[in-house]
Amino acid sequence: MEHAPYTEFAALFEYPRSDVRVQAQGLLADLDPAYPEAAAELERFLAGLPRELPAQEELYARSFEVQALASLHLGYVLFGDAYQRGALLVGLGREQRAAGLAEGGELPDHLGQVLRLLGRLGDEELRREMAEDLLRPALRLVLREFEPGRVAKKLENYHRREHALLAPGLDMPLVYGHALTALAAALARDFSLAAGEAGAELDAVPDFLARVSQELALDERGRESAP
Repeated sequence: MEHAPYTEFAALFEYPRSDVRVQAQGLLADLDPAYPEAAAELERFLAGLPRELPAQEELYARSFEVQALASLHLGYVLFGDAYQRGALLVGLGREQRAAGLAEGGELPDHLGQVLRLLGRLGDEELRREMAEDLLRPALRLVLREFEPGRVAKKLENYHRREHALLAPGLDMPLVYGHALTALAAALARDFSLAAGEAGAELDAVPDFLARVSQELALDERGRESAP
């Protein structure tokens, strides 16, 4: 297998509309033995994942939507609402359309959408740049939010400030951290990604933005000059 099945990974990070356990078990079965770290984390994900779909939906919402631990919109993770996120959305949207991917209900910088694009791209150089300059730094920031100390503090703040009814303990909120770690391990293996310095990784993101923006500008000029 040349690369991990990133389209199957993508399904784990989209809102559950069917049994996530089935999707995760299918991914685990299709994962090449060359990915032992990713497989071990997927096993941990499955061990903590609720068995009923409504509970899976609640876990996903609590992790990424309502009283969220982290965002799966990578542009927002990296740039917040700054203009760089807009440039990234435009570039990723263009690449997704060129790859024949349906837009779906999420913005182009959502992790699920980005992984579907990664699985579809034929340009190996662009695949590597996406993995190195976008996915790696964004995933590091997202995974940082799943550290037990940070999760405990967030749950405490939600409970104190919003009087929210939260699941007891840390086990449930930390479940998706295993799926994210499995993805990070697969990317590291496929693209030989060293840990690196976080600052250097973030500095590389504008290079990726420049690449997709340049391709967008070339396409626009081509359409303007067409008879």
